Amino acid sequence: LISTVATHLFGGSAGREGPIIQIGAAIASAVGQFLRMPPRQLRVLAGCGAAAGIAATFNAPIAGTLFAVEVILGEFGILQFSPIVIAAVTATVVARGAWGNEPVFHAPAYELASGYELLLYALLGLLCGFVSAWFKRLMIRMETAFENWKRVPAMWKPAIGGLMVGGIGVWLPAVYADGYGSVNAALVDQLPWHLLALLLVFKMVATSFTLCSGGSGGVFAP
Repeated sequence: LISTVATHLFGGSAGREGPIIQIGAAIASAVGQFLRMPPRQLRVLAGCGAAAGIAATFNAPIAGTLFAVEVILGEFGILQFSPIVIAAVTATVVARGAWGNEPVFHAPAYELASGYELLLYALLGLLCGFVSAWFKRLMIRMETAFENWKRVPAMWKPAIGGLMVGGIGVWLPAVYADGYGSVNAALVDQLPWHLLALLLVFKMVATSFTLCSGGSGGVFAP
């Protein structure tokens, strides 16, 4: 929790949502171990913690529930589904009581003007699929490079990653932090296309430097 806050506040190119999965699951697992619950119930309880974290931070109980069922547990059953739904909804209610019911992104109203737009959306999905695969490959290679950099002490690697992110941010400040501001600006057409093209590349590079060097954060928001 502390390392995630430090990474985010000092401009690290990472999200806040990924670590909440670990934090929620860790809290739930610790409670389950303290109560000496059997392994199967402990696994479900960890899924409840992860779902609660996702639901609270995104203000989205359904998304938190489905994420835990599909990604954390990998199985769907009423015995697993019911407690996860309860945890996700409860976490959302608590979060809304603390911060209100504001959406994360403020998107304007869109309308389908022509059926031909669907072809463009299909092409967009194809492009995003290739970009996400390239992003994943970039992170794997950079993580391997930092791990194999034996001459540098482990405590200095996050500082080096932060220095690289700071160098990018000097002339492209939009790479800092989670990028919510940039996304909201893009939704209302306030970012020129050439800036978006630069962000497409350098946000991935900055996020890879932040996380692969040892920073704590998520990749959802980037």
